Amino acid sequence: MIKTKKIYLGILILIIVVSSLVIVNAVANFQVTGFDCDPSESAVNNAFSCTATVYNAGDNGTLNSLTLSPDEDNWFSNKTSYYGSTIASGQSESITFTELKSTSGGNKGFSRIMLDSVADAYVADTTINIIDVLVTLENSASSFAMGESITSEATVRAGGDIDVILTFVNTSNCHIGSQNSSHTFNGLHDGNEVSNVWTITQTGTGSCAFSVSAAATGAGSVASKISTTSNTITCSNCPAASPGGDSSGGGGGAGGGGGGEINLELTMTPLTRGLFANNVVSFNFSNVKHKLTIKNVTNDEAKITVESEKQEFTLKVGDEIKVDLNADNRQDISIKLDSIDTIIKKATFTMVRLYAPEAGEVSGNVNTVSGDNVKDNKSFQETISNLKNNFVFYVVIIVIGIIILIGIISFIIYRRKKRQYY
Repeated sequence: MIKTKKIYLGILILIIVVSSLVIVNAVANFQVTGFDCDPSESAVNNAFSCTATVYNAGDNGTLNSLTLSPDEDNWFSNKTSYYGSTIASGQSESITFTELKSTSGGNKGFSRIMLDSVADAYVADTTINIIDVLVTLENSASSFAMGESITSEATVRAGGDIDVILTFVNTSNCHIGSQNSSHTFNGLHDGNEVSNVWTITQTGTGSCAFSVSAAATGAGSVASKISTTSNTITCSNCPAASPGGDSSGGGGGAGGGGGGEINLELTMTPLTRGLFANNVVSFNFSNVKHKLTIKNVTNDEAKITVESEKQEFTLKVGDEIKVDLNADNRQDISIKLDSIDTIIKKATFTMVRLYAPEAGEVSGNVNTVSGDNVKDNKSFQETISNLKNNFVFYVVIIVIGIIILIGIISFIIYRRKKRQYY
């Protein structure tokens, strides 16, 4: 009886061992026979998915999970897909890993797929192009004066295999003239660097602001990514805007001016200045503030207005005009258009006062006012003019009086001598 029990126990153990071997043999027969990713290339931090085809070369068996691992770059975290279904002998199933994201660019690979506890290296020969792009800027100066130029170099670093379009965009007061705003770089590989240099000219009355963007497209024309950087270069001599009204200032160069005006002091020494369309120059003449406005600049001419008594002129290069500012039939200032920079549309003018300031005229810039102050100013000028006229009159009277007095004295002397003679 005891011997029979031992025989039964041995048979049971043999059945268990054989069953275990059959189960192990079934798991070991799961094999990865296909692997592809969708899309076929991607960008850093963009989600993509990969699908593995699993074939069962053994008996019917249940595949519980698959875990996909990256190569040694560790460009994503291990991704597990839970399947939990039976794959019949000789059948294949497709199992997808979703929401895969790369943390860096390049031609990325995989190391293995774990089929439950069995490693399969079928994916080791598969790569995916993960693209990335970064653009940086380096300027030759952090500030420049109106009309001056600097250079700005944009450098692009490639991640993965990409083509790049590099584009300069003017936000305000920047001008690159006839230079191409866009440049294309094809066939860049992971880690490659390319650059382009633009010459930028300050063309307004405020800081120059611009941006440069690098638009990358993967070698397979599937993935895309854009890198943009913005930059501001301050204007070293632009007029500062003030809140409300005009402000006064003096000096031969740019001073403070409300509303973007450029304050100048005109003297009998010629003053040359480069100006752009919409620039406004204010100056004082006979205690009244006047303005010169650049309305438009083309390749060969400039349109300007001079006011307070508004007058419009169109000057070609080399033209010179003489302007009567206050309608007194006397030419007060001269304005000459010396040249035009056709690339940045900068017009260079020479301005000069035609005669010296009169008595009572304040040197420098003062603001034009309205109402009683204007009337008082005109009355003051009329008074000065009247005094000048009266002075001439008195001089003539005095000269005539002296002549008459000399005549009388001469006559008296003559009569006395005549009496003594007789």
